[in-house]
Amino acid sequence: MHVMFVAQGLHGGGAELVVRRWASRLVELGHRVDVATTTSTPGESELDSRVTRYRMVGGHVLRRARALRSLVTTRRPDVVVSHLTRQNVFLLASLLGVRAHRRPVVAITEHSVVSLISAGSLTGALGRLAARALYPRADLGLAVSHAVGVDLLRYGISPDRIRVVANPVLHDAGGTGSACVPTTSGTIHLVLPMRLADQKQPVRGVETARELMRRGHRVRLTYFGTGLLMAETSAAAGRLGVHAEFPGWVEPWWDGCSPDDIVLLPSKVEGLGNVLIEAASAGLRAVAPSTAFGVADAIVPGLTGVLSRSSDAVDLADAVESAMSLGATDVSPWLSAFTVSASTDSLLAALRSAGMR
Repeated sequence: MHVMFVAQGLHGGGAELVVRRWASRLVELGHRVDVATTTSTPGESELDSRVTRYRMVGGHVLRRARALRSLVTTRRPDVVVSHLTRQNVFLLASLLGVRAHRRPVVAITEHSVVSLISAGSLTGALGRLAARALYPRADLGLAVSHAVGVDLLRYGISPDRIRVVANPVLHDAGGTGSACVPTTSGTIHLVLPMRLADQKQPVRGVETARELMRRGHRVRLTYFGTGLLMAETSAAAGRLGVHAEFPGWVEPWWDGCSPDDIVLLPSKVEGLGNVLIEAASAGLRAVAPSTAFGVADAIVPGLTGVLSRSSDAVDLADAVESAMSLGATDVSPWLSAFTVSASTDSLLAALRSAGMR
């Protein structure tokens, strides 16, 4: 099979990680793979050398659209897989008017609940309008979680053309999640591996810590990440008397964690929450609000962590207290779905369901 991936870049987020790992695994399996990106990013060496790389950067968007159309019709892949709303719209618009015999199967992927992302912004509204107009032209919609899959229905993709494909979060020799122990040290260490951005609600972590302190717990926070809300989050910690550390992004972030640490992801909405799966693989318990929707695919309640009733600080504090009593559990059968091999197998099965060989 000849597969072409279209992405904004190869680094900067979870979708870019998926592109790199899928592309490299597919060439290992003997498939031809092209990767076309619309921005210039470092780190291309992480791709398998057998992957053919294309860059469409600079110039007007119409020029880049014509370049992508030409690339697709010249290379003639069996299937093109695009990632995230902007690139999905860009690909589908580029292929308007291409004759059926020259048009490959088009699979779009979403990693977020599109309807809830940037809901109040003009850019977000325009993106959703474009998606509603163009997504029905896709042959396949690939969703990172069941919540994202349901959201794709709102954009005109029929249920029989939607597949949930687990992210390749873990290498094939992943952990078992059996290291966590009940919190008995007297201090609750909450670990927040995330961008310090509005969607992630980093200040809510401080408020949760303050609520736990009000209940008599000693609490400290570690934020692994950077972002526009770092100063605001730090100021909130100082104002509320919460001990918080900001070491920046560390890879792998879980290496410095102890078995009784608890991972907290207080997001408004998540397509999945890769860090929750990484936490389970490292044997760390996790807490996230059920109202973030996609996290329900990334936490096994009562085993790998707890889903709180909402992202309110009181509800999150209740969930942290519940997570404190969770002990070691072997969740390797569940984690295996998120390995590179299993995820790529799932991708291939989805593409074959659309008529690919």
